[in-house]
Amino acid sequence: MTNCAALFLAAGKGKRFSPVKPKQYMSIDQNTVLWHSLLRIGSNNKINTICVVIDKSDKNLFEDTKSKLPLKISEKFTSHTYGGLTRQESSFNGLKHLNKLEPPPDLVFIHDAARPFVPKSAINELILSLKKNSGALLATQCIDTIKKAHDLEDANINSNLIINNTLDRNNLWLAQTPQAFIFSEILDAHQKYKNKNFTDDSALAERAGLKVAIIESESSNFKITTQKDLELARIQLKFELSLNSNEQGINEES
Repeated sequence: MTNCAALFLAAGKGKRFSPVKPKQYMSIDQNTVLWHSLLRIGSNNKINTICVVIDKSDKNLFEDTKSKLPLKISEKFTSHTYGGLTRQESSFNGLKHLNKLEPPPDLVFIHDAARPFVPKSAINELILSLKKNSGALLATQCIDTIKKAHDLEDANINSNLIINNTLDRNNLWLAQTPQAFIFSEILDAHQKYKNKNFTDDSALAERAGLKVAIIESESSNFKITTQKDLELARIQLKFELSLNSNEQGINEES
């Protein structure tokens, strides 16, 4: 059986979001954003191990979130580990922590803790893609027109951004997480480029020459970065609960 680990990156502080607590520990309903992310991915029976990368100052917040999870998910946890100064360092710390397990995982699913609405089919689709590729990530196709611009230092005009050119959106995709990889290959890539600063693991994998596939995702798998996003998440959760309730009612009637 393939050994699959989910690695949650929850060490970000997001000080612009809230001076009180990081976004992953804000509540959507009675539970935190991180709780919902852990529940969504951890419920998949192909996930054997869960590791969460946290900030040392958030240990109590993390333990409180973890304590509210169903036993079938919390029993998958290995010990948590701590983040670095950048997302890349935090991801590498998590991978090194997982590598200490006996045995280490075969596949790893690296996920931003602030994305609580991963499509339910995502993990299975990513696993299937890894049969032919070293990596795979969720992404949505770009539907807006994309402009590349540069600064124009001129105090006499309203805007200091001037368009350079318009990019072809047909080949542009907006990366999400989870991003899945053959564990040994992404660990080696992180080791090779540990002094760089990539904004996600797929970019690092690309630099290392790994073949990374795209799995088309949904816009509902957004990352919470602002207070407005948090409100949207609450609306999204209510919508999903309502949808599930309606489907259950239909099934009971039939």
